[in-house]
Amino acid sequence: MLVFWKPMTNFESALFMVLMMIDQGRFFGKVCVQVSMVLLGLCLVISMSLGVWVSQLGAAPEFRVLWRSSDCLQSLKIDDLRFSGFLHTWCNKRSNGCISKKLDRVLVNNDWLVKFENSEEIFLPPSISNHCPSVVKLGLQGIKKNRPFKIFNFLIDRADFLPLVYRCWREQVHGTMQYKLCSKLQNLKKVLKILNNDKVGDLTIKSIEAKAALDDCQRLFDQQPIDSNLRIREKELISCYTTTLKAEEDLLRQKSRIQWLKASDRNSSYFFKVINGKRNRSKIHTITGDDGSLIEGDILVKKEAIPHFQTILGYSRPVSHGIGSTLSNIIDKVISNGQANFMGRDFIDDEIWKVCFSLHPNKAPDLDGFNAHFFKITWDIVGEDIISAVQ
Repeated sequence: MLVFWKPMTNFESALFMVLMMIDQGRFFGKVCVQVSMVLLGLCLVISMSLGVWVSQLGAAPEFRVLWRSSDCLQSLKIDDLRFSGFLHTWCNKRSNGCISKKLDRVLVNNDWLVKFENSEEIFLPPSISNHCPSVVKLGLQGIKKNRPFKIFNFLIDRADFLPLVYRCWREQVHGTMQYKLCSKLQNLKKVLKILNNDKVGDLTIKSIEAKAALDDCQRLFDQQPIDSNLRIREKELISCYTTTLKAEEDLLRQKSRIQWLKASDRNSSYFFKVINGKRNRSKIHTITGDDGSLIEGDILVKKEAIPHFQTILGYSRPVSHGIGSTLSNIIDKVISNGQANFMGRDFIDDEIWKVCFSLHPNKAPDLDGFNAHFFKITWDIVGEDIISAVQ
């Protein structure tokens, strides 16, 4: 459905009222509707996937008219789609008093991000128009890439986790202490990747299956209330369901990287939306080259990014030896020789322990995917090697 959106107050309010009803699946009566929406500039495109089409359309009477667009957009839970190309999408093109602004936006809801996770918006040159034309690419032919390893806290809290780490850590590695530590972490990572795929990949499915099994058991127990075996079975299924549900929540909370909501209900749907929003903002499929050309595709973007950062971070000319005296004339606060010697001394065991245990549990001190929670739980196993590698 394509709607051209003109700046008329009555039309705008009626349009958003319809969108609110569609978003909550109430515009089509009792049929459950999943809607993927994207708002493009002054027009609105709605892609709907309906399980059953109904002919009678009825509006819920309690829907109020929303007059402010900001309230409507917030109620629809939509956010900006990641974009590339022109930053200022509108210009008055005057010789004197030229004004450029970003007036055109592309807004999508969570269902759109789930269905088209690789989609992006490209703002093209405006040519003779005041506005930049925009193109939404769905990204349906994206290249599947292996995700980097990341350990999850619910796996660390499992009863069989520490014995697994202990067995892997006992393997002999020869070399320097730093090499030994990195090699043991790499060997452990291979084992944990398999555990991640087994436990994380189908965690949501297991939660749904556990809930369905519990419902079936409770229905049977309702018909046979004197059956003690069903009562025992119900307790086992409740324990299984709560354990799976807690693991799913811990996983989503860690992925979303936000503070846990102290609410009485489960927040899985909220965390799913936060994760989708972060993925939407972090993915890069299109960049502008040094010559101003548009570079698309993951492979071409990767080839362009490497030489670009090499020119920024690399420096071929030798550094002048007189830079020390130049800096001393600028910086008036310097440390004494005694302070410098104190800072350069060897670390003691207690200092290394305090630094490791002062880190936030979900913060990773390195790019290897192991967070601080892992090192705290496994300190009795890996702590000695960490101290030796640091010293």
